[in-house]
Amino acid sequence: MTILYSGDALNQRIQPHADLASILHQSLDSYGPINGSSASEPVIPPPGFYHEKDKPDRDRAYITAKLFLPSSNNQTDIIDALDTYTKVTGSAHIKHFILSLQDVTFSDEKAESCPDSAIFEAWETFTGAGKRYPELIEEYGISELSTRRLTQLLSSIDSKSEPTPVPTIDHINATDCCALPPGLIKISRERSIKLLAHHDPEDILPKEKVDELSSRLPTKVTRWKWILRFTSIIKDRQILAGNEYLVCLE
Repeated sequence: MTILYSGDALNQRIQPHADLASILHQSLDSYGPINGSSASEPVIPPPGFYHEKDKPDRDRAYITAKLFLPSSNNQTDIIDALDTYTKVTGSAHIKHFILSLQDVTFSDEKAESCPDSAIFEAWETFTGAGKRYPELIEEYGISELSTRRLTQLLSSIDSKSEPTPVPTIDHINATDCCALPPGLIKISRERSIKLLAHHDPEDILPKEKVDELSSRLPTKVTRWKWILRFTSIIKDRQILAGNEYLVCLE
Protein backbone atom coordinates (compact mmCIF):
# COMPACT_ATOMS: atom_id res chain seq x y z
CA MET A 1 0.00 0.00 0.00
CA THR A 2 1.26 3.47 -0.91
CA ILE A 3 -0.22 6.83 0.09
CA LEU A 4 0.54 9.81 -2.14
CA TYR A 5 0.18 13.40 -0.96
CA SER A 6 -0.26 16.18 -3.49
CA GLY A 7 0.57 19.12 -1.25
CA ASP A 8 -1.42 22.23 -2.08
CA ALA A 9 -2.26 21.95 -5.78
CA LEU A 10 -2.89 25.71 -5.93
CA ASN A 11 0.81 26.35 -5.33
CA GLN A 12 2.05 23.94 -8.00
CA ARG A 13 2.91 25.05 -11.52
CA ILE A 14 0.05 23.21 -13.12
CA GLN A 15 -3.02 24.06 -15.17
CA PRO A 16 -5.99 25.15 -13.01
CA HIS A 17 -8.24 22.37 -14.34
CA ALA A 18 -5.63 19.59 -14.31
CA ASP A 19 -6.87 16.11 -13.43
CA LEU A 20 -5.84 14.30 -10.26
CA ALA A 21 -3.23 12.14 -12.00
CA SER A 22 -1.45 15.24 -13.36
CA ILE A 23 -1.42 16.80 -9.89
CA LEU A 24 0.13 13.65 -8.41
CA HIS A 25 2.73 13.42 -11.19
CA GLN A 26 3.68 17.05 -10.54
CA SER A 27 4.08 16.28 -6.85
CA LEU A 28 6.33 13.30 -7.61
CA ASP A 29 8.36 15.40 -10.07
CA SER A 30 9.00 17.95 -7.33
CA TYR A 31 10.00 15.28 -4.82
CA GLY A 32 12.45 13.45 -7.07
CA PRO A 33 13.39 9.75 -7.30
CA ILE A 34 11.81 7.46 -4.69
CA ASN A 35 14.47 5.14 -3.35
CA GLY A 36 16.31 4.25 -0.16
CA SER A 37 14.78 5.88 2.91
CA SER A 38 12.25 7.85 0.85
CA ALA A 39 10.66 4.58 -0.31
CA SER A 40 9.76 3.71 3.29
CA GLU A 41 7.94 6.96 4.03
CA PRO A 42 4.31 6.33 5.12
CA VAL A 43 3.20 9.23 2.90
CA ILE A 44 4.98 10.26 -0.33
CA PRO A 45 6.08 13.00 -0.46
CA PRO A 46 6.11 13.39 3.34
CA PRO A 47 4.21 16.48 4.57
CA GLY A 48 7.47 18.01 5.80
CA PHE A 49 8.73 18.15 2.20
CA TYR A 50 6.52 21.15 1.51
CA HIS A 51 7.60 24.54 2.84
CA GLU A 52 5.26 26.30 5.24
CA LYS A 53 4.74 29.11 2.72
CA ASP A 54 3.41 26.51 0.26
CA LYS A 55 0.74 25.27 2.65
CA PRO A 56 -2.74 26.81 2.92
CA ASP A 57 -3.44 29.09 5.88
CA ARG A 58 -5.86 26.76 7.66
CA ASP A 59 -6.26 29.10 10.64
CA ARG A 60 -8.16 31.58 8.45
CA ALA A 61 -10.15 28.96 6.58
CA TYR A 62 -12.68 26.20 7.04
CA ILE A 63 -12.11 22.81 5.44
CA THR A 64 -14.41 20.72 3.28
CA ALA A 65 -13.16 17.16 2.89
CA LYS A 66 -14.54 14.72 0.32
CA LEU A 67 -13.78 11.02 0.60
CA PHE A 68 -14.02 8.99 -2.61
CA LEU A 69 -14.52 5.27 -2.07
CA PRO A 70 -14.83 2.36 -4.53
CA SER A 71 -17.86 0.09 -4.39
CA SER A 72 -16.04 -2.34 -2.08
CA ASN A 73 -14.97 -0.54 1.09
CA ASN A 74 -15.02 -0.90 4.84
CA GLN A 75 -14.68 1.17 7.98
CA THR A 76 -10.96 0.45 8.15
CA ASP A 77 -10.44 2.35 4.88
CA ILE A 78 -12.29 5.40 6.23
CA ILE A 79 -10.40 5.31 9.53
CA ASP A 80 -7.12 4.97 7.62
CA ALA A 81 -8.00 8.04 5.52
CA LEU A 82 -8.89 10.11 8.59
CA ASP A 83 -5.81 8.95 10.51
CA THR A 84 -3.60 9.98 7.60
CA TYR A 85 -5.41 13.31 7.34
CA THR A 86 -4.83 14.11 11.02
CA LYS A 87 -1.12 13.33 10.68
CA VAL A 88 -0.74 15.51 7.59
CA THR A 89 -2.77 18.49 8.83
CA GLY A 90 -2.29 18.28 12.58
CA SER A 91 -5.98 17.41 13.05
CA ALA A 92 -7.31 20.49 11.25
CA HIS A 93 -11.07 20.78 11.90
CA ILE A 94 -13.35 19.57 9.08
CA LYS A 95 -16.53 21.62 8.64
CA HIS A 96 -18.05 19.39 5.95
CA PHE A 97 -17.08 15.73 5.45
CA ILE A 98 -18.66 14.38 2.25
CA LEU A 99 -18.94 10.76 1.10
CA SER A 100 -18.69 9.89 -2.61
CA LEU A 101 -19.35 6.29 -3.69
CA GLN A 102 -17.93 5.26 -7.05
CA ASP A 103 -21.02 3.38 -8.26
CA VAL A 104 -23.54 6.10 -7.37
CA THR A 105 -24.47 8.67 -10.01
CA PHE A 106 -27.28 11.19 -9.81
CA SER A 107 -30.43 10.15 -11.65
CA ASP A 108 -34.15 10.27 -11.01
CA GLU A 109 -34.97 8.30 -14.14
CA LYS A 110 -32.12 6.01 -15.21
CA ALA A 111 -31.58 2.55 -13.78
CA GLU A 112 -29.56 2.67 -10.58
CA SER A 113 -26.92 -0.02 -10.08
CA CYS A 114 -26.17 0.50 -6.39
CA PRO A 115 -28.97 -0.73 -4.07
CA ASP A 116 -30.40 1.63 -1.46
CA SER A 117 -29.39 -0.74 1.33
CA ALA A 118 -25.75 -0.48 0.25
CA ILE A 119 -25.91 3.33 0.38
CA PHE A 120 -27.34 3.27 3.90
CA GLU A 121 -24.74 0.73 5.03
CA ALA A 122 -21.98 2.91 3.57
CA TRP A 123 -23.46 5.98 5.30
CA GLU A 124 -23.53 4.17 8.66
CA THR A 125 -19.95 3.03 8.15
CA PHE A 126 -18.86 6.51 7.09
CA THR A 127 -20.46 8.37 10.00
CA GLY A 128 -19.54 5.60 12.42
CA ALA A 129 -15.87 6.02 11.55
CA GLY A 130 -16.23 9.77 12.01
CA LYS A 131 -17.47 9.27 15.58
CA ARG A 132 -13.97 8.10 16.48
CA TYR A 133 -12.92 11.73 15.97
CA PRO A 134 -15.58 13.66 17.93
CA GLU A 135 -13.78 17.02 17.77
CA LEU A 136 -12.63 16.70 14.15
CA ILE A 137 -15.83 16.66 12.07
CA GLU A 138 -18.70 19.15 12.27
CA GLU A 139 -21.15 17.99 9.57
CA TYR A 140 -21.55 15.11 7.12
CA GLY A 141 -22.62 15.11 3.48
CA ILE A 142 -23.11 12.65 0.63
CA SER A 143 -22.90 12.81 -3.16
CA GLU A 144 -25.25 12.15 -6.07
CA LEU A 145 -28.45 11.21 -4.25
CA SER A 146 -31.61 11.49 -6.34
CA THR A 147 -34.98 12.34 -4.80
CA ARG A 148 -35.82 8.68 -4.23
CA ARG A 149 -32.42 7.77 -2.86
CA LEU A 150 -32.25 10.74 -0.51
CA THR A 151 -35.78 10.04 0.70
CA GLN A 152 -34.89 6.40 1.32
CA LEU A 153 -31.67 7.28 3.14
CA LEU A 154 -33.49 9.71 5.42
CA SER A 155 -36.20 7.13 6.10
CA SER A 156 -33.57 4.55 7.05
CA ILE A 157 -31.82 7.05 9.33
CA ASP A 158 -35.10 8.04 10.99
CA SER A 159 -36.00 4.40 11.67
CA LYS A 160 -32.79 3.66 13.56
CA SER A 161 -33.04 3.40 17.33
CA GLU A 162 -29.49 4.71 17.69
CA PRO A 163 -28.88 8.30 16.50
CA THR A 164 -27.23 8.51 13.08
CA PRO A 165 -26.13 11.86 11.60
CA VAL A 166 -28.36 13.26 8.87
CA PRO A 167 -26.56 14.59 5.77
CA THR A 168 -26.44 18.37 5.59
CA ILE A 169 -25.23 18.37 1.96
CA ASP A 170 -26.21 16.49 -1.20
CA HIS A 171 -23.25 17.07 -3.55
CA ILE A 172 -24.48 16.86 -7.14
CA ASN A 173 -22.52 16.97 -10.40
CA ALA A 174 -22.93 20.37 -12.05
CA THR A 175 -24.14 18.72 -15.27
CA ASP A 176 -27.22 17.52 -13.35
CA CYS A 177 -27.86 20.78 -11.50
CA CYS A 178 -29.46 22.75 -14.34
CA ALA A 179 -32.97 21.57 -13.51
CA LEU A 180 -33.21 19.80 -10.18
CA PRO A 181 -36.37 17.76 -9.55
CA PRO A 182 -38.99 19.66 -7.50
CA GLY A 183 -39.25 16.72 -5.12
CA LEU A 184 -35.55 16.91 -4.30
CA ILE A 185 -35.76 20.64 -3.68
CA LYS A 186 -38.78 20.12 -1.43
CA ILE A 187 -37.23 17.44 0.76
CA SER A 188 -33.92 19.29 0.99
CA ARG A 189 -35.73 22.37 2.28
CA GLU A 190 -37.76 20.35 4.76
CA ARG A 191 -34.64 18.67 6.16
CA SER A 192 -32.25 21.65 5.83
CA ILE A 193 -30.01 19.85 3.33
CA LYS A 194 -27.94 22.01 0.98
CA LEU A 195 -27.92 21.00 -2.70
CA LEU A 196 -24.43 21.94 -3.87
CA ALA A 197 -22.81 21.49 -7.27
CA HIS A 198 -19.40 19.97 -7.98
CA HIS A 199 -17.27 19.37 -11.08
CA ASP A 200 -15.64 16.05 -10.18
CA PRO A 201 -15.31 13.47 -12.98
CA GLU A 202 -17.25 10.23 -12.56
CA ASP A 203 -13.95 8.30 -12.57
CA ILE A 204 -11.58 10.48 -10.57
CA LEU A 205 -8.52 8.24 -11.13
CA PRO A 206 -8.93 5.78 -14.03
CA LYS A 207 -7.09 2.45 -14.12
CA GLU A 208 -4.67 3.57 -16.83
CA LYS A 209 -3.68 6.57 -14.71
CA VAL A 210 -3.03 4.28 -11.74
CA ASP A 211 -0.77 2.15 -13.96
CA GLU A 212 1.20 5.24 -14.99
CA LEU A 213 1.70 6.23 -11.36
CA SER A 214 2.67 2.66 -10.47
CA SER A 215 5.63 2.82 -12.84
CA ARG A 216 7.10 5.60 -10.68
CA LEU A 217 6.64 3.89 -7.32
CA PRO A 218 8.89 1.36 -5.54
CA THR A 219 5.96 -1.04 -5.06
CA LYS A 220 3.56 -2.02 -7.85
CA VAL A 221 -0.01 -0.81 -7.37
CA THR A 222 -3.07 -1.73 -9.41
CA ARG A 223 -5.96 0.31 -7.99
CA TRP A 224 -6.87 3.15 -5.69
CA LYS A 225 -8.31 2.22 -2.30
CA TRP A 226 -9.49 5.66 -1.18
CA ILE A 227 -9.00 9.28 -2.20
CA LEU A 228 -9.40 12.18 0.21
CA ARG A 229 -9.55 15.74 -1.09
CA PHE A 230 -9.55 18.58 1.39
CA THR A 231 -10.11 22.15 0.31
CA SER A 232 -9.57 25.25 2.44
CA ILE A 233 -12.00 28.17 2.06
CA ILE A 234 -11.26 31.60 3.56
CA LYS A 235 -14.07 32.10 6.08
CA ASP A 236 -14.90 35.75 5.59
CA ARG A 237 -14.48 35.93 1.79
CA GLN A 238 -15.44 32.42 0.59
CA ILE A 239 -12.27 32.23 -1.52
CA LEU A 240 -10.49 28.96 -2.27
CA ALA A 241 -7.23 28.98 -0.29
CA GLY A 242 -5.98 25.43 -0.68
CA ASN A 243 -6.68 22.17 -2.52
CA GLU A 244 -4.91 19.02 -1.32
CA TYR A 245 -5.22 15.29 -2.00
CA LEU A 246 -4.29 12.10 -0.19
CA VAL A 247 -4.49 9.01 -2.41
CA CYS A 248 -4.15 5.45 -1.14
CA LEU A 249 -2.99 2.97 -3.79
CA GLU A 250 -2.56 -0.78 -3.47
